Amino acid sequence: MPPPGARPRSWWTAIALAATLYWVMDLAVLRAGLPHPLDDIWEDGVAARELLAGHGWRSIMIYPPLWALRDPLTLRVPLLVHGPLIPLLLAGPLRLWGPGLLDGLAWAAAALAVLSAVQVFRLGVRWLGDPVPAAVAAALFTLSPLTLLAVHHSLSVLLGASLLLLALDLVGREEPLPLPAGAALGLAYLVRPEMLAAAVVLAGFAAWKSRRSDGLRLLAGFVLVGAGWWFHQWQVSGMPLFNLSSYGLIGTFGARPENTVMRDFDLTPDRWPQTFRHELPGLWRKWIFFFPRACRHALTATAWSTGWLALVGAWAWSRLGSARGWLLACAMVALIPIAMMTTAVPQKLYLVPFLGLYALAAGRGLVTLAQAWRPIRSPRVWVPALAVLTAVALAPALGMGAIEGREDAALLAAERRALVPLARAAADSPTPRPIFSDRPDFVAWTTGRPALYVSREEYLALYPPDGPLEADRPHGLPRRRNPADTWFHADHWATGQHSP
Repeated sequence: MPPPGARPRSWWTAIALAATLYWVMDLAVLRAGLPHPLDDIWEDGVAARELLAGHGWRSIMIYPPLWALRDPLTLRVPLLVHGPLIPLLLAGPLRLWGPGLLDGLAWAAAALAVLSAVQVFRLGVRWLGDPVPAAVAAALFTLSPLTLLAVHHSLSVLLGASLLLLALDLVGREEPLPLPAGAALGLAYLVRPEMLAAAVVLAGFAAWKSRRSDGLRLLAGFVLVGAGWWFHQWQVSGMPLFNLSSYGLIGTFGARPENTVMRDFDLTPDRWPQTFRHELPGLWRKWIFFFPRACRHALTATAWSTGWLALVGAWAWSRLGSARGWLLACAMVALIPIAMMTTAVPQKLYLVPFLGLYALAAGRGLVTLAQAWRPIRSPRVWVPALAVLTAVALAPALGMGAIEGREDAALLAAERRALVPLARAAADSPTPRPIFSDRPDFVAWTTGRPALYVSREEYLALYPPDGPLEADRPHGLPRRRNPADTWFHADHWATGQHSP
């Protein structure tokens, strides 16, 4: 740690270097970070490949609600799930380096994690007025098991984190830059749709904190970036803010367990508003059931052993008069993932775009405790104590990541070998034949064939094994039952544990 009087650049350099060495150890030494066949990056790769082929914002990874919107000749459907930014960023490198690019994207995620740690430190110095808690916050962000999981399996949440922190940096300066801050939030929205709520909160805060025009400029920057995507969504679905991820609001609970709502051929986008209104009166049961879990995830955001420090830090932060207003804004933004985990899916990766705020509160909390409690006042005491608290949560996560890295390497190799015949079948067929799979994004990426997301049980309901080989099927599905056009798995990963 640099001496307290060191220049800010020395701190930034030390934080960036330490974080870089940590990720090199994880990805190069422990050989973790290979994607799992259920990770979202394959779907982004499919969309990037469609862009390179000149097909626009289309995909051959098909969610059943979008099946009705398919092109009848190519079976491509509009891209309506994840935002367009990652496919757009992947397109150029994909042309240069080929399909092997996706296997190494954990390095890009790690670079974003390093950048986010430096951004956390910058904000901490500005808001907390002290480089020590700011540096602790950067360390807690970097060493969080959630950040580790995101680097291994979810590029989007780390890109969202970096862009949100950039927006906070721009709007929180002595001379705010609301228009660029809004543009940064707009880019974050093109990765993570929940950033729409963050933009509304920060625009209101900017208008209250400085001038009303600052809030309007922030919204203008956001709209400027998001307008093109809204037009695409309106053009293909009739709703400018439509996103298939919103189906999670009525799914993952009760009569619609896990991802079944995303595999419902009848729940087309035009039926979504009416279905949501019909389900809304009974959703309070889901919210009551998921809310405690969402709070538990939030209270263990930096780690199960350090997350509680955020409560202490929030209290200490509220006593800093100059930064009290920012505490209110950050608290409201930090509540967004809790709301998402309560109303949609209790997926802890939703916390990662906002993890920097939890880390800042935890960093302030630790230093506050050290200052108030004489036995740990010396850095020679609280720094080792922090190291122990972090290590007890991080060491098992690092070990599990290394094991998963080896398992995912073997799994990818085996799946790719086994999918070769299915890819050849597509080359031999004059018209595209869809594959039915519980891992559709990886199958579509590997075979180049349209892949429909269904479970084995749902496929058997559509194509009964004791039924006729050829028969009229609902929803305009292929008439012929063909076992060579299926790719299913029996293990628990088929339920989408990694996908945020």
